[in-house]
Amino acid sequence: MPNKDMGRDFYTPLMGVFFIAVAGITFWDTTSYTDPDSYVFPRAVALVMTGLSIALIVQWLIVRPKSELDLTGANFRRIGLVVLMLGASLLMPWLGFLLTGLILFISLIFIAMYDPWTPARLVIYPLIGAGMVFGFYFIFKNLLLVPLPVGSLFGG
Repeated sequence: MPNKDMGRDFYTPLMGVFFIAVAGITFWDTTSYTDPDSYVFPRAVALVMTGLSIALIVQWLIVRPKSELDLTGANFRRIGLVVLMLGASLLMPWLGFLLTGLILFISLIFIAMYDPWTPARLVIYPLIGAGMVFGFYFIFKNLLLVPLPVGSLFGG
């Protein structure tokens, strides 16, 4: 059995610092917004992301996990999550919120699925995902009045 104790994990604090930097850039970018409705949400997300990143770094300092670089299994799913989210953010201006959300959800459940697929899961998961995407669309569009991208491919 190979030795999995490869030394101190430095990826965790680096990612924490990375997300703190992203939150800082986001917060700084919102200083040029003149309408309070435009900057409240990104600032709130940036503050929560900063707090969670600081908590992650503090936990790393206390627990001291060991590093294990494995590009299969859970780490593959984590990398796939980031790649899919970045891809969806790049596709959204062209495909719009609804279509991108549906494609993203279906892609995420196939990457993130750990348990074996059953016929019931193949039916239920996409239905629940579509309901969630349409639900978020309805909430953002009609209740919060957030202008969502329609997609330039569809005349938006």
